[in-house]
This record gives sequence, structure tokens and C-alpha cells, in this order.
Amino acid sequence: LRAAEKFADDPTGQWLVFWGERGSGKSHLCAAVDNHLYQTRTPSLFINMPDLLASLRQAMEFEKNTEQESYSGRMRLFKTAPVLILDDLGAETGSAWSDGVLFEILDYRYRNRLPTMIATNIAPDDFDPRIASRMQDRAFCTVVENAAPDFRRRPKKEG
Repeated sequence: LRAAEKFADDPTGQWLVFWGERGSGKSHLCAAVDNHLYQTRTPSLFINMPDLLASLRQAMEFEKNTEQESYSGRMRLFKTAPVLILDDLGAETGSAWSDGVLFEILDYRYRNRLPTMIATNIAPDDFDPRIASRMQDRAFCTVVENAAPDFRRRPKKEG
């Protein structure tokens, strides 16, 4: 909670990575940070990785059919968002294309020190080494293991 509050108060030049078991509250913390940023009029983009990839696939189809919105335009949005909150990283089905998209976004944000919050149920060491090293750069990244249990498995309240 303290790491999320610190990031929400001033995300400038920081990355925050939460990892832990499914249902441990990582997405809830992401939403709370996004809400705080909204209230302070700090522009942010909160999206989960499967939806990000679906959005890019849709843009490729639009580009082929109608030219409504380009793939590069959407990619630029994800790469340059003032604050990117990326939920469920690792929930997508891995492929060479999705791995490339993830690297392109995170590498751009890393090189430009753009504020990024990541929630994942995968330990940072288990990512592609190029991504893991960026997520764990102690110069500006905070990595927090959320050891809370899955709230969905809590005992049913008697009523």
C-alpha cells in the first residue's frame, strides 16, 4: 500500500512493479492509483495486457480495411502515455508478436524514464531477460512482492 501511495503521489520517473498470487489485490491497487491520478488531474492510461494486445490487433484490422486508426498511432499511445498502468502482465498468451509488442513498449518507456506501474502474477525473474532487467533496475524501479492470499478463496461469511 505504501509503495502504491508513493507512486500515486509522484510517479515522475518511476516504475512500480507488483507481483504475487492471483486475487491478492494487485489490480485493486492499480485502480486506486489510477483513481488518485485522475483526481489530481494527472493523465494516465490503465489497461490490462490482454486488452492492450486486442486493441493493437484491432488497429491492424482497421488499417487493412478502413484506415480509421493506425497500429502505429495506438502503439504510440501506449509507449508515450504520461503514466501507464499495465495490469495482468503475463496473462496474455505468449507469442513472438506479443513478446515483441511488450518489449517495444517497455523498452521505450524505460529509455525515456516514463512512469509505469505493472501488476503481474509472474515473478520478474521469469520474464524474458530483456524485460526482467528493465523491470528490476533499482535506479528507478520499485519491485514489491504482494504475499497476500487470494481473496477469492477466503472463507464464506455466515450470515
